[in-house]
Amino acid sequence: MPSPTQGGVPSPTQRRVPSPEDGMFIHPTSLPLNTERSDAHPSIETIPPTPTITCTTSDPSVPSEESFGGKPQEGGGDRVERRYSFHFQNDTTEGGSNVNKTHKRVRSMSQPSMLHQDYVADRTKEAIVTAWLPSPLVQDVLSNRSSLSHRSSLSHSPITCPGLVAKSSEGDALSEITKVAYPHVNRKPQLCVEHVSMDGAGLRRLVSAGCLNAALELTARVLSAHGQGFGSAGQPSVHTHKTMQMWSARISLLVHMRRYKEAEEELVPFKEMDNPDLYYQFHNHNYPDKSGSMVPFSLRLLHARVPSYVNNHQLTLNRLCRLQFICGQLLSMVEAGNLLWLSDKLTPENQDVARTIWSDRLMKVKFALASCLVAMHDYELAADVFKALAVQLPSLKADIYAGIGRIYLQGSNLAKAHEYFTLVQKMATEDQTKQSLVKSNEALAFVFQGKWREAAESFQAVLDLQPDNMAARNNRALCHVYQDNIKEAISVMEQLIRSSPAALLQPTVLSNLSELYDVRVNSQAKRLSLLPLLAEHAGDAFNISALCTR
Repeated sequence: MPSPTQGGVPSPTQRRVPSPEDGMFIHPTSLPLNTERSDAHPSIETIPPTPTITCTTSDPSVPSEESFGGKPQEGGGDRVERRYSFHFQNDTTEGGSNVNKTHKRVRSMSQPSMLHQDYVADRTKEAIVTAWLPSPLVQDVLSNRSSLSHRSSLSHSPITCPGLVAKSSEGDALSEITKVAYPHVNRKPQLCVEHVSMDGAGLRRLVSAGCLNAALELTARVLSAHGQGFGSAGQPSVHTHKTMQMWSARISLLVHMRRYKEAEEELVPFKEMDNPDLYYQFHNHNYPDKSGSMVPFSLRLLHARVPSYVNNHQLTLNRLCRLQFICGQLLSMVEAGNLLWLSDKLTPENQDVARTIWSDRLMKVKFALASCLVAMHDYELAADVFKALAVQLPSLKADIYAGIGRIYLQGSNLAKAHEYFTLVQKMATEDQTKQSLVKSNEALAFVFQGKWREAAESFQAVLDLQPDNMAARNNRALCHVYQDNIKEAISVMEQLIRSSPAALLQPTVLSNLSELYDVRVNSQAKRLSLLPLLAEHAGDAFNISALCTR
């Protein structure tokens, strides 16, 4: 086996598990966009890859292309002389084990949904959803309702003047390349903006069809029609609850497409999301007798998390702490039966609704906070946050404990990781559905120790329980890489995409397969052989660069 200086398996003091960038933790951008309202109770899945716990992106906290290891060990069939980047995944397949279910829940908590429902029938419940605590200065402006009816108030109050920055991509590079290489292959039909209505329903239709670039164009057209288009930043415009929902959808799309810098630039004019014109009271001529914030909670969470995707983790931490404080304050009001801007006390029914909404929002913030701490390599504090969450969410305790163990692995603390993996194993004796979670933990611990054969066997055990677990199949292939068996690794990956072509759309899977092809002869031809499958399944925002030769 090569020494660490030769690029082989790291020594015990150097060794680490896959990082969030490698896909160990879930990244918001690697997850499908959620078009359900963000206030709904989060679903359950696996603690994710990129900051939020698992082995795939929930957050990538900015997923970089960092190398997991080095060359595979010598002595096998396909010895490789160059360094390459392979990415291990967490359990993120749909369905399957509770790990996946937890991942889904954590993902739901950490990644804001793309579009809120437009209408809330009950006025009190609407007030619960839109409640927020403005700063004293903003509260002062909003309290002076009589002056808000005059347009002159605009010149005396700080206002929000957003504008578009990110342009939709023109053309379909995948379609053009496919026509040249495989003239007989038909591209998957792509929806265009002209094919749908210019509203939330049309947006959801485009996202469901995988036409994210067209969805981005739809948001641009709607916002431009409201005076918030390209070149409009700094120019006054009128906000409505629908334009704010469209901004939430747009930023979510940019994050999903990994266009983080552009998302950050488009969020700059919103400052801290607390200007008076972002509240209904400021627009009482359009929203008479209505109070609360027009900013969807999903957009607030995106606004807090986006800086972390461009490596400004401290700003994300500051914003998340502020969100945590405000959510906690509103939850305290709810427990007392009161809520800001509601003159009447909450009925027991509405109090239960408010408690559910604001408790879930607070949980989302805490998951995001822990993810940010992972990205900052403060593993102990991140683990502490998750330990508190395990107490608050007993139904997810096993999955959260597994996530804590993986955090400790990332911090090179095998003893603590083993402690939490053992707790999960004890829980699994009472719940057989947790067996795949136990095997996943076992496999990752072997990966950390460089025991590739044992890791491969454990990943296979996961597959025996969950045949459709793409992460386990991907990871088993990479174990063959580190045993210097590139041929077998390619065979496993190709079996994966043959059985589940949609797996090829996962950035981690495509990146790994491209890397494997890159270390063999005729790599470009092998890459091009993937075009028919991609043409059949990929949407209009597919990044063709993954197929390009280095």
